[in-house]
Amino acid sequence: MNDHPLPPNVLDAIQRRNLVEAIKLLREQTGLGLKEAKDLIDAHTDASAPVRSEFSPDALPPSAAAALQQGDKVEAIRLLHTETGIELKEARTVVESNAARLRPNVAVPSPGEVPRLQLPIYWLIAAAAIIVLVVYFFLQLKR
Repeated sequence: MNDHPLPPNVLDAIQRRNLVEAIKLLREQTGLGLKEAKDLIDAHTDASAPVRSEFSPDALPPSAAAALQQGDKVEAIRLLHTETGIELKEARTVVESNAARLRPNVAVPSPGEVPRLQLPIYWLIAAAAIIVLVVYFFLQLKR
């Protein structure tokens, strides 16, 4: 590894666990082939070691929790993935396990959702229409 030190931006991509970007950057900067670049990255990261998450599954980042409360699971998964560096599949599992705990706030509409009229307004309109009809019929009977 000392023969081929990795550039700082490649090390940064590895630290963010974005190995595809790290390989791409290494190939662009050194002219190595795909296999050689991948082998160097794998040697640096020790691909045989399991990747462990550095966060508690119960503690979502505030931005991901807010997106989940608004009912936007896809955005919550994306935010969790980018902020913690965990894989998308694991982020999806974490978001879905927290979905029941962080129910969507019904007062806040989902992105792009048009607020709906409340049911009591329909009852008021129906009652007003009935009153108008009753008054109309009583006036017709007096004639």
